[in-house]
Amino acid sequence: MGKPATLTAGLVATKGEAKPAVVMPAASITRASNKDRGEQKALTLKLDRSRYTALKQFGIACDKTNQDILVEALDEYLAKHSQGI
Repeated sequence: MGKPATLTAGLVATKGEAKPAVVMPAASITRASNKDRGEQKALTLKLDRSRYTALKQFGIACDKTNQDILVEALDEYLAKHSQGI
């Protein structure tokens, strides 16, 4: 049997700041297959804390990944703004 996990300061919430854990069901997490990854390009997006928090909360509420939300938003933006290009 392995060694039990140790309780560190990072795992203990300060009084009044405790929040329930958010767990995503394994079935809702989608990953691109190795075949699809060859056709994709990576992109890094830097967000301030408030936008990042809003994105995560929206994703949890809608049961969508950040990838799904941002791809859908980009598709809508390009459809709206790329007329005549």
